[in-house]
Amino acid sequence: MERYEKMLEISSSVTRVRLIKLLMQRPRCLSELSDMLSITPQAVMKHLAILKKNGLVDFVIPEKSIGLVRKIYRLLTPVQISLDSEGGVDYFQAFKKEDLVKHEVNVPKERLYDVLQKLEDEKFDLERRLKSIRNKEIRIIKELLNLEVLERQMIRKASNTAFEEILFYTSLSPEFEKELDNLSKYFGLSIDVAKKAIKNLLEKSKK
Repeated sequence: MERYEKMLEISSSVTRVRLIKLLMQRPRCLSELSDMLSITPQAVMKHLAILKKNGLVDFVIPEKSIGLVRKIYRLLTPVQISLDSEGGVDYFQAFKKEDLVKHEVNVPKERLYDVLQKLEDEKFDLERRLKSIRNKEIRIIKELLNLEVLERQMIRKASNTAFEEILFYTSLSPEFEKELDNLSKYFGLSIDVAKKAIKNLLEKSKK
């Protein structure tokens, strides 16, 4: 429950989601985040405070800072997030470091750039494939919802009472016996009485 509440607090603001997406690209300073989000630095700080409280964001102060101290904000943990066409969140998940597979990093300095470039290419390819999978998932969910709406319309068109609707759905269930048992317990009916009620309803619908 606590994890769900944290996720809801983080993803309930489109600005906060955009902020995370910017930090997913690379660490950034406050003024840069403010300019890119078109909001005041004070507003950015409020969003950063929420992300920091939930363990997603932290900041570092560059050793060679001159003049004003500039904090560089960065993500503390990998995040997967996407926005729908309306700018709302359709997917959000943050990973704890201890939940991730640990890799040994032992790359010679002279090969560092090439290895990082390869990693970026692999990330881009995986993100593209993941987006394709999510798009398919969204289409399937929409088809499923359309079928559910159609099913409800057809059942209600028969002018059934609320109880008869429940009986009808029970008769259609692939797990009929289990649903019948739940129905009987909920309404205080015997299995035989519930079966008889369903039988009478089905006969009524055929007339």
